[in-house]
Formats: sequence, structure tokens, C-alpha cells
Amino acid sequence: MSTLTFVCNNIASLILNNKEAAEKVRNAVTTNRVNWQKVIELASGWLVLPTLYDNFEKQKLWSYIPEDIFLYLKTVHELSEERAVTTQKDISEVFSYFIEKNIPAVAIKGAAYHINKLYSGTTQRIESDIDLLIPDNYLTLSYDLLKNNGFSAPKEYEELWEKRPTEHHLPSLLNKSGTEIEIHQFLYLHRVSTLLTSAEVWDKAITHDRLPDTPSPTHMIMLALIHGMITNNCYCLHILNLRVIQDTILIRQQYEKEIDWVFIEKRFKAAHLNHIPSAYFQSIEYFFGMPAPVIYKKNWRTFIFIQRIRLNNWLGHTIPYLQLFIFPIKRRYCNEKSTFSKFYRDYWIRLQNKAHKIFSNKFK
Repeated sequence: MSTLTFVCNNIASLILNNKEAAEKVRNAVTTNRVNWQKVIELASGWLVLPTLYDNFEKQKLWSYIPEDIFLYLKTVHELSEERAVTTQKDISEVFSYFIEKNIPAVAIKGAAYHINKLYSGTTQRIESDIDLLIPDNYLTLSYDLLKNNGFSAPKEYEELWEKRPTEHHLPSLLNKSGTEIEIHQFLYLHRVSTLLTSAEVWDKAITHDRLPDTPSPTHMIMLALIHGMITNNCYCLHILNLRVIQDTILIRQQYEKEIDWVFIEKRFKAAHLNHIPSAYFQSIEYFFGMPAPVIYKKNWRTFIFIQRIRLNNWLGHTIPYLQLFIFPIKRRYCNEKSTFSKFYRDYWIRLQNKAHKIFSNKFK
């Protein structure tokens, strides 16, 4: 069993109660067929170490696991739980400042999952920051409000903002407890207007008492998909963002009947990106055992994507330091490819719209 498969089986065992995955994890651990160094490196890189801890606890496997691994996982798990409590407290505190000034806010990504209690009692999600979507006319007010209430931006963040003021969020703000707040002016870095707009998120947002609004289930899935496959170039790099996939599985578990899959398919198809959600959900089915939505069928592109993931994982763990040299080159290639693809898609969509307008007027 590869390292990637082992970590994926732990996630599937814990969150999906996948008995086959659980048995594979147990067999690998009890027969000492786990490369713990590689497992820790992979799970740590994707911030899913608490999932491993919870699954080992659930299956009572600690007697088969090295003591140093147990102590490390226990420490990370405890820190993650503390972080989760702090995050909940800080979300409430920050929003109380906004309520006083009548500033609307929508929590996105991890902050939205905390508010919706996706991870309550099962797996604690390691948080890197709190993301809040704020209307354009409140950006400066909300940023100054947080700075006046104990938050500050490191000098290098503000210098970077001066160079690139069109980034999707303002300079990150930190308080004394280490909580990081990102005030978003856009939903994501590589904006494709036909996918999802801030206005749509605001229009369909779910309200909560004394807490920020959160996106609708459909929009949460779309944001996870965009973040997990496009903005981080995971589709181009042929890698799985395990933390985002974990989020996606939990969103589907809680809101499956409320997700409008037809809407998602239409949006990605309009942007000429309909191959991406298909590859994403088929990969989740292959590695985690959660069936893909009916609308996303297996095809040759999803097959190639999955095999490339397996190849990349094998190469990365077979040839020492290969990824250290190859990954930066491939990431640069993906960034350039993404820029070109965005230009092509935008040009083609504008051309189609113009042609549709001309011919629709002609035949009236």
C-alpha cells in the first residue's frame, strides 16, 4: 500500500465509516508495513494529521504504533483542538466588531465550516486563517476596525499589497494569540467570472445568529472545488489537496440533498472547465470510496488524471528529493498555462456572446 493510499484510507475510515478502508489501515499497521516518516510528511503537508490520530484512536491501534509517532500525533491533535476553540472564539469576537459598525460579512472556507459545525466531535480541522468576504465599500472600514482592536499586519504583507493591490484579499492581520484574518475583496485569486461571483454568494448566503453568514451548500462545494483544483493548480500538477477533499466529503455528507449539481455543471461547462469537477469527484470515489455525483461520469480524462496522481506519488516517494527540483518548475509551467487558458476562455466566451447577440438580433 502506498503512503497516499494509506492516508486516504484513514480519512475514508474515519469520516465515511468505510469498513474496507478501515481493514486495510488495520492490516498495514498491525503487520508493520507503514513508512511512518513518509506518512507524517504527507499528512503534515496537507494538514490532516488530526484525522490520523482520530482514526487510530477509533480503531484502537496505538499498541502497534511507535511511541514517538504516538506522542507527535497526540501533540498535534491537542494543539489542533486548542486552535479550533480559539478560532470559534475569534470569529465571534471579530464579528461583534462588525455588528457594532453594521458591516456585513460572509465567512468562507474553514471559517464557514466551523460556523456550520462540519467538524464537530469527529475531526478537528487545522486552521491557517479566518477568511471573510466583505463588500467593496466596507473594505477599508473593516480593515481599520480590526487594526484598532488588537490586529496588525506584518510589514512584509503590506509591502506586498502595495506591489499587487488587486490580490483577492487585503494584507493578512494577526492578533496576539496568532489568529490570522484575511479580508477578501474577491472569492479567489484566478477569477473566472462565469464560475461564481461574490454577488451570487451574498444573494444565497445562509444567516446565523451573532455570527457571519456562510455560503449556501452549492457555493461551498464550488469554492472547495475551485480552491482544491484551480487556484492551487492541483489539476495541472496532478495532486490531491487532502484537506480540501476532507472538507468536500463533509459538506456532501451534511448537505448532499441541498446541492444543485446541475447548476455547478452548467457553470463549469460555460467556462470550458467541465472536465475539472469530473476529475475531482471521480478521484474522490477512487481514493476514498465516496460515489461521485451521478452527473459526473468516468471518462478517459478522469482515468488519466487518476493515473498521473498515482505516478506522481510513486515518483515522489521512490526517488529522493525529486519533487524538490521538479515541483517548482512544474508549478511555474502550470501558472503560465493557467494564465494562457484564462485568456483563451475569456476570449472564446466573449466571441460566443457577441455571435449570439448578432444572430439573435438578425433573426428577430
